Amino acid sequence: MSVVSQNFEFNVEMEGLASRSYRTILPSESSGYGLGDRAIIQIPHTHNGFLNTSNSWINISATFTGLTGTGTGSVNTASQIRMSQIGIYSAIQQINIIAGSNGYVQEIRNFQEIMAMLIVNNTDVNSTLPNSLTCGTAPNDGLNSRLGSFQTVAATNIATQNFSIPLIGLLGSVKHLPLHFLSENLVVEIIFTSDIRNILYSNVNSAVLSLTGGNCAFSVEYDADIIVVNDNAIREIKEASGFNSGIMSWSDTQIQAVNNSVSITEQNTPSISYKQTLVGGVKPKQLLQVLHGGYGQLNGNTDPWQIYNYMYDSFRLRCGSTQYPPRYIEGRAQIKNHISQCFGQNALTLFNTLATSQTSSLNKRQASGAVAEPYLSMGGAGYDFTKFVDTAEGIDTTNKQLITEVNLKANGTATLAMNACTIKRYGVIYSISSDTGQMSVSY
Repeated sequence: MSVVSQNFEFNVEMEGLASRSYRTILPSESSGYGLGDRAIIQIPHTHNGFLNTSNSWINISATFTGLTGTGTGSVNTASQIRMSQIGIYSAIQQINIIAGSNGYVQEIRNFQEIMAMLIVNNTDVNSTLPNSLTCGTAPNDGLNSRLGSFQTVAATNIATQNFSIPLIGLLGSVKHLPLHFLSENLVVEIIFTSDIRNILYSNVNSAVLSLTGGNCAFSVEYDADIIVVNDNAIREIKEASGFNSGIMSWSDTQIQAVNNSVSITEQNTPSISYKQTLVGGVKPKQLLQVLHGGYGQLNGNTDPWQIYNYMYDSFRLRCGSTQYPPRYIEGRAQIKNHISQCFGQNALTLFNTLATSQTSSLNKRQASGAVAEPYLSMGGAGYDFTKFVDTAEGIDTTNKQLITEVNLKANGTATLAMNACTIKRYGVIYSISSDTGQMSVSY
């Protein structure tokens, strides 16, 4: 028979925290915005509250008016106008997060380029229909064309459409953002594009119709899922997170896009030409992935957010004096394999691997305006720095220049310059001070 000692100590082990969840709409500061405007949404301090970012999103309503075009066609003709393949993401030029007096803790410029890269390369076929319903993104048609959705135009207007879009970064990756520990509101800053041709375009060649302009009225709000716990749960969270000792911190990632121009002359050089491009922006201590691709420029009859593998089939990076990889990534198979690794894909299920596009010239460049509904090889290139077994995850780029190296080869007659976009994903540390309640970020 076993006997329990009188010195036996019994402690209750908590299996869960007492909490409740509710949804709330956080409005923007104004009821309406136009092209080029700046929208502000306040996410307030909430007593014992946490923001569930995985179940929160931005609601956007868009009404297009006064569309204009040139050519023999009309913007009111059925099936003439489409929305970009990235849906209403094409309307957002920049999204930032401001943490009180500490300023920006996240600044995502070139938001359209980033979303195009992610949607094309990291969206499984099974997700295309749900995405298109909520965000207006283009469902895959089996031939990798991703031409965007037809718009019903009446008297040069498009009726109000409603979208609900999840975000990336701080408001997309943190499971429970601790609003309770912040002394000031978080501010979501959304900057809309100033040109309607970033959102809409004509799906036919320029001889028939080219979209030239128009207006758009936006309304925007944040649909938030807030979780509130009791006072004892807050005490447990503080002890578990180290907040009682002065600071709460957690690791996360941020993403940044930098553009450089590729001229018409460079694209049309008959022989292979070597091109280096200096990548500006922050130099993080933990660079995780680099993605690279080409985007078209506005002409009214092509989608500027189609992403093109504009280069000849070879790509690599130089960080300081070291090349990654030592030899060029060559051929479509290697390029697709490397960019798949950047997204943790174990199988070729990405849009850019549906290699059923025209293959006579691989269509690596932006489509000519004279070609209606072209099929293009999409996806770009990339390199993953998290696979090194003998180093910490990622590489330290502090005080080092990052350079992309590609070999350009003529592929038809280019009529437009292109933007060579380089996207960096890197590790960051967010922290909240227990003394001031101020949030900060370090790279």
